[in-house]
Amino acid sequence: MPVISKVLFTIYAFLCLIAIQLIYNYLNIQEQKKVSVNEKAIMDSLQKAQNIDTLYKFEKNGKYGLINQNNKVKLEPIYDEINDFKEGIAWLRIDKKYGYVDRVGNIVIPLLYNNASSFSDSLAGVTLGSKLGFINHNGDIIIQPKYEDAWAFENGISKVKENGKWYYINKNGKCIKDC
Repeated sequence: MPVISKVLFTIYAFLCLIAIQLIYNYLNIQEQKKVSVNEKAIMDSLQKAQNIDTLYKFEKNGKYGLINQNNKVKLEPIYDEINDFKEGIAWLRIDKKYGYVDRVGNIVIPLLYNNASSFSDSLAGVTLGSKLGFINHNGDIIIQPKYEDAWAFENGISKVKENGKWYYINKNGKCIKDC
């Protein structure tokens, strides 16, 4: 191979390597842009999530309230008890009356009940007098209080006790097993 051909081949090979490197860099930059767009979407979602108060229970003089991550009081410490949030709602108690608070710190279901349980499967057990029934997130009574005892709903079914007998009901209060 003549010397000129070797030089041209070397230059050609060198230019090919440069072209490959440029293409690689271009593709890498495009991939980084995709990642940056995804990271931006993630950061935007996190920012939106941070705008929703995360509330923490705090105690003052033997009473409980709720504060946000900036230590701003969202619910004054006048409650004897505040439970953990389930399905975005937590029960709370003053003296012998129970109600519910949302994650923003609003009382969403007034303190009317003699006892209350956490939400499960979109319903919560509440006691009026000595009988237990179920309410939804709006505080509507879905299943009238008539039970002596009840388990939390799971997969649309609860075990309840009425007149000393245990049986299973659906979310409409209809007996579905061991009736």
